[in-house]
Amino acid sequence: MFKDNLSEALLKLIEEKNITQEKLAEACNLSFRYVNKIIGRKSAPTITSLEKICSTYDITPNELLLPAGFDKTEAKPVTQVKPINTGNRTEYHPVCPHCGKLLKTENIAFCNYCSGKLSWQNYSKATLLPDKVPKANRKENVK
Repeated sequence: MFKDNLSEALLKLIEEKNITQEKLAEACNLSFRYVNKIIGRKSAPTITSLEKICSTYDITPNELLLPAGFDKTEAKPVTQVKPINTGNRTEYHPVCPHCGKLLKTENIAFCNYCSGKLSWQNYSKATLLPDKVPKANRKENVK
């Protein structure tokens, strides 16, 4: 997800500024091969490289790293819980309404993964997701 969002954001930046990947690399004092690998989703930038890109084009890291249209400032209610069997017991993990990943704990203000703002107001009415796919819906290997 991270590399996809960054790649799309850099391609959009290149289009908006009407520049090439070479010009982007040169302006940020980075090698063309390195920028090309980042845009091609083959490499992730270092924090220093990300800072160079952001400061050169006066943008924030969030503008580069978060998916388009993502508004992490709007609190979304946590409405789903996923049971996870851990051998002798079942643990219940809330699901982030922004990114769909399992949260490590309840009643946190922001998602551990995407930093989306969370609301726990109606969590007591959360929907329990199935632990496993029902047998009738599984794809069986036919031999």
